[in-house]
Amino acid sequence: MVDAWPPPAVKQARFREQHVVHILTGLPPDAPEGTTPWPEYDLAGRTLMDREAAKAAEPAAGGQHAERLDAAR
Repeated sequence: MVDAWPPPAVKQARFREQHVVHILTGLPPDAPEGTTPWPEYDLAGRTLMDREAAKAAEPAAGGQHAERLDAAR
């Protein structure tokens, strides 16, 4: 399906997909097997809303504008 999209849209979708997977699973998609989640993404101790807030804070900590990634959509 994404093959029909313009390349910039595909790039943006792939970028967002990585972040949504991190929010939903606690780990980035390329994490090696056996990796434990960062504390702010630990599914055992953080709600989905907590993990979304942690993800939104990442670019802000680096001085970039953060757009909320809503994994519940």
